[in-house]
Amino acid sequence: WVGDESGNWGGCILDEESGLADGLYELVLSVDGEFQGSGAVHVGGDHPPVELTIDNQSSFDICYAYVSPSGAQNWGEDDLGGDTIDSGYSLTLTIPGGVYDILTLDCGDETITEDYDLDLSDDSTYTVTDAD
Repeated sequence: WVGDESGNWGGCILDEESGLADGLYELVLSVDGEFQGSGAVHVGGDHPPVELTIDNQSSFDICYAYVSPSGAQNWGEDDLGGDTIDSGYSLTLTIPGGVYDILTLDCGDETITEDYDLDLSDDSTYTVTDAD
């Protein structure tokens, strides 16, 4: 870590002979054992970009949506990046095709939906509705 509290650090995984093995890689950042954030990425395999439309048909505004590769230990960062999907509206994200878990939260950090192992290998629509 360089530069005290506002510093930065860089790292890499390198195998000049054969490259990284195909698979899912996840980076988890903790400070003094406290989780700060994470991100996951597929290496190798066939993951062409696809469009994921999140269609909010619930009675809540979606303030946070996490679209995380299945197998990752953490949800990662909010994929809405500060945007909100109001009730009755939709938003389209571009993601690498694959199998994902999706978590949506309202503006009070309450779970609206939580689904696992969704095949998003093609353009898809994920419809959010109120729980029964």
